[in-house]
Order: sequence, then structure tokens, then C-alpha cells
Amino acid sequence: MQRHLLYLPFALQIFGVMAISMIVPSLYALVTEQFFEARMFFYTGLLGVTFLALIGLARSNQTSRETALDQMLSLALIFVFLPVFLAIPEYSVIRTTSFLNAYLDMVSALTTTGFEVFPAGRLSDALHLWRALVGWMGGALIWVAAVAILAPLNLGGFELTGNTRTHGVKRILYLLLNENCF
Repeated sequence: MQRHLLYLPFALQIFGVMAISMIVPSLYALVTEQFFEARMFFYTGLLGVTFLALIGLARSNQTSRETALDQMLSLALIFVFLPVFLAIPEYSVIRTTSFLNAYLDMVSALTTTGFEVFPAGRLSDALHLWRALVGWMGGALIWVAAVAILAPLNLGGFELTGNTRTHGVKRILYLLLNENCF
């Protein structure tokens, strides 16, 4: 089963990482004795992992490779549909907001735009931790997508780094590591 999870489409792998990461705010809320919040994060994460396991089981006898177009589509779907899943515990915990507000907050965190939907005093510490985790993983997702998806396609500025696709990523990494870019 573990081997089959590695061959899932990119969007489902990211979904699985986000579902498992809900354990962190759940444990934090449990330690700080915010039991309702701990349950919401735990149950939502458990629901996500169960969904992922069922999809992995259903696809266990299939072998498929994602084309470049499939990867670009997966990336677009991640930024549209993943925040729906990520907003479930936030919506459940806040209780006095619409789901659209929770969705916009998770889109903001995932894309690291900094759009503030809720004032800082309205969110608990576990929700602040969740927003920080989603923002950090969203930033990491952008880097992974840039290197793994956009670079081989010579998109997103990578077409300016070299003539061949294989040397583009190497040249960017060389420039970042050896030049004073920062």
C-alpha cells in the first residue's frame, strides 16, 4: 500500500501531506486543553487520510504517468480545491463565519499572499499555528512546483536560464548558490 501511495497523482500526494499535517495543530490544541479544536483538526485529518487510502486502494492495480499537462492541471487544482479541505477545521472552530471566509483565509495562507481575512485576536493559537503551517507548506509547494514542473517545461522564467531544459535548473541553482542574489 505504501508503494502505491507514491504513485498517486501530484495533487493527491499534496492532499495527503496536508491531511497528515493536521496532526500538529491537533496535538497543540490537545496540550493546551482546547479539546474541541483538537477534535476538529484530528477528525478532519483522519477523514483526509481515509479518503487518500481509499483512492490509493482503488488505484493500486493501475500504473499511470503524469504528463506535463497533467502536472500543470494538478497544480491548478491544488490551488482551487485544496483550500476547501484545509478550511474545514477553521470553519468548524470559528463557528461565527461563513465557509467562504474560511476558504479565502486558506487560499491566502496556501498562496502566501498575506491577505488577512480574520483579525489576529479572533483566532486561537491552534488556528494561528495551522495558518502558519499552511503558509509554510504553500511556499514549499511553490518551490517544488517551480523546480519539478515549470523548469522542465521551460516556463515561469526558466526559459531565460539556458538553451536546454536539463541545464536550466542546474544554472538557476548555481546562480542562487554562488551569486549574491540576496
